[in-house]
Amino acid sequence: MSDEAEQTKVYKLEMMFIDFDEIGPEALTKLLENARLPNHISPPTMVALESRDVEWDDDHPLNNAGWEAAFAGLFQEGGSDE
Repeated sequence: MSDEAEQTKVYKLEMMFIDFDEIGPEALTKLLENARLPNHISPPTMVALESRDVEWDDDHPLNNAGWEAAFAGLFQEGGSDE
């Protein structure tokens, strides 16, 4: 084994999931952590997961162009479904 350290990359991903099937955070975490990845990529580890309750309809801002602002607003301090 070499004493020389190797360079590698670590990525932090932020993803949005809209849980219409109500699988919940534990099942979503397991689904992501158990995803089949190439051999040289370690399985992801859920570091943080937040959720917000949303009154949903097809006109909800998250379902339209410009959803990014609605998403950011949900997860600001004190964010709500507005």
